Amino acid sequence: MLCLSILVAIPFLIRLPDVKTVDNVDYFTIENDPDVAFYEELKTIFGNDEFFIIAFKKDNLFTKYNLEFLKQLTDELSAIDGIRNIKSLSNVDDTIGEEDFFIVRKFLETIPDDPAALEDLRKKAVGNPLYLKNLVSADGNTAAIVISVQEHPDDPGFRKKSSAGQKPFWSSTKTIPGKCIWPDGPLPIWTWLNT
Repeated sequence: MLCLSILVAIPFLIRLPDVKTVDNVDYFTIENDPDVAFYEELKTIFGNDEFFIIAFKKDNLFTKYNLEFLKQLTDELSAIDGIRNIKSLSNVDDTIGEEDFFIVRKFLETIPDDPAALEDLRKKAVGNPLYLKNLVSADGNTAAIVISVQEHPDDPGFRKKSSAGQKPFWSSTKTIPGKCIWPDGPLPIWTWLNT
């Protein structure tokens, strides 16, 4: 009986290396579905919708040390292969308009030392409707880093490769004292849990 079971299993075991997994849900959509067609049309207009968010929470986010750390996190994430775009308070544009001109510069162009200037910066961040609840919480204690990844529809292993590129980053965040970084999105959660 055992020999018969082994003989039956051999053809299946021989083909086992040919089994491929797909980690992209787009492969499981129904052909000619109007909702899928609408979704694809939106992607051609607005671009790739693959993104994830990292929340950086501190009791007082607006200290020189915490803002420099937010900038460091943003810079480290920008260096990861497969990242298309990244936005956080450390690199978002700040537009200041006057009657006959306007100035565009980085919101955190300089990080002040003075507690009063840091408080003014906090008020400016939570008072900006473009930043509020997108890049900073209403209490000013949590910042979001929004990361868009490149799209590679012809490479079913891209998410796995991108995940491998993120592993060193997520491993380094586990050594930060106190829990202050929270990833959200399928790719970073999977990578973070497997580091």
